[in-house]
Amino acid sequence: MNTKPFRHALVADDGRSGGDAALSAASFVLEHLAGAMTVAHAVEIPAARDVAGPPQQVLEYRVALERNAHEWLEKRVETQLGATAHDVHRAVGLGNAGRFVRRVAEDADADLIMVGPHHKEHLLDFGGTQRAVFAGTGCHIWSQPFPFKPIQRVIAPCDLSKRSMRALGYARDVARSLGVPLRVLHASPPPAFADVGVMYGDVAAPSYVIESVHEAARKRFDEAMADWTFEGVPGVEHEFVVGDPVHSIEDVRVATDLVVMGTRGYTGLSAVIFGGVAYAVLRAGNSAVLAIDA
Repeated sequence: MNTKPFRHALVADDGRSGGDAALSAASFVLEHLAGAMTVAHAVEIPAARDVAGPPQQVLEYRVALERNAHEWLEKRVETQLGATAHDVHRAVGLGNAGRFVRRVAEDADADLIMVGPHHKEHLLDFGGTQRAVFAGTGCHIWSQPFPFKPIQRVIAPCDLSKRSMRALGYARDVARSLGVPLRVLHASPPPAFADVGVMYGDVAAPSYVIESVHEAARKRFDEAMADWTFEGVPGVEHEFVVGDPVHSIEDVRVATDLVVMGTRGYTGLSAVIFGGVAYAVLRAGNSAVLAIDA
């Protein structure tokens, strides 16, 4: 019996298109990848001191609003998740959405947060709220940019860095749990994108020097893959390509793929926000992406 890769998945539901997309993948993730799940919804309202009226009236307003939010979320989870709804926890809060979701994630010991697009249908451009939700959680992020399509393949971009190899471990475990093949992709950037010392002033290095750089990269990749165990994964493909990493990923992924990749150097989603290949792949929104906090 395979152990699921994640302890507890937290679905951040904004009640709009983002929540719809995230919830569309929730049942699948709960069945195959996560041991438990919570759906969290926050209602952002003014602080009590900023609301006109007697204190008792303000308090009654907040109590009624929270009760209505609980009823709304109960119906929404049942509608969206069907038979799996009884296995899902619900969490409703009033106030700042970012702080609330972070608190729920900490209380639930969540290690995966699921999000969808915001109203512009592009992830990570929301500004403050999304950054506040994910920047300090230390959780992995599942980005679902459109209504869920069953995963048919896992793609693991791999640059042989520590974070990339950690993400590869998750990619292997996810592919094994889902019973789908795994494609490990290593892109060796052209010299213009890599600090490989093949330019001398304004004079380009001979082609054989450039070729030797790529051959050395291929050798390192082949050796690294030979040391890995992919037991239980129904089909593993190792692919080495010469090209820009982002373009190489976009050339091979389709809507039914799950791209699993590591973030760099920061914590949680701040790693994605502040640059690199992970951000570009998430921004494109062409398939689900699992960003591993590495």
